[in-house]
Amino acid sequence: SVSLSLCLSLSLSLSLSLSLCLPAVERAASLPELTPAQRNKLRHLSIISLASNLKCLPYSLLLQQLELKNVRELEDLLIDAVYCDIIQGKLDQRNQQVEVDCSVGRDLGPNELPNIVNTLQEWSVSALCARVSYQSPA
Repeated sequence: SVSLSLCLSLSLSLSLSLSLCLPAVERAASLPELTPAQRNKLRHLSIISLASNLKCLPYSLLLQQLELKNVRELEDLLIDAVYCDIIQGKLDQRNQQVEVDCSVGRDLGPNELPNIVNTLQEWSVSALCARVSYQSPA
């Protein structure tokens, strides 16, 4: 039924969003099979998560985490990620790594929120000071 399919999709989405990468083998039996588009999306999300911690991602790590069979598949996925504006960086084929300049954001971790609040408070103070100095007679 539609509601069962929707529940399975939501369960799958929640399960995937809580994990770094593809579902672990032991969980795969309880989840529906991924379509190629879902698998690709999940791999893109995994690249984002890895790139948030490392700026040089070794091909060996990516091949393992993304469950890819060869470097050609990996490089095709990375090129797709660049064209989709998921990451910006360079493929270093000689050293078998991708050098990530920046990547899109993903979910915030609990330890990241205080830094964001602090940055916004500093920005607010700066904006207020600029406004006051602009409104003050010269």
